[in-house]
Amino acid sequence: MIQENLSSCAQIVPISGNDLSPLKALKVLSEMGYREILLEGGPSLNDSFFRLNLVSRIYLTIVPFIIGKKDLPSITGGREEYLDFDLKKWNLISSETLENEIFLIYENEMFFRP
Repeated sequence: MIQENLSSCAQIVPISGNDLSPLKALKVLSEMGYREILLEGGPSLNDSFFRLNLVSRIYLTIVPFIIGKKDLPSITGGREEYLDFDLKKWNLISSETLENEIFLIYENEMFFRP
């Protein structure tokens, strides 16, 4: 049913197994000719890519809302801290204000060395 609903605007690629490995997903996408992907998922999906050092850019949007819900998950689920995250060089490459929001893009220097 999902494939029928999305077939006009997306290509669904079935991958066997219950636990989708980021490396397995990237391998399949690479074989299909993709060189860059935009990861738009929840905290668990984000965490799995960050833990394997597979994130080259971070897109952040700042909006004037305070959610204030106790136990609200972070963008990576908050299971445990990233001990070396601050040692990686994340360079701000773009900042744009549009209406009441700020859009930031950071690049991981490891992926974009000259």
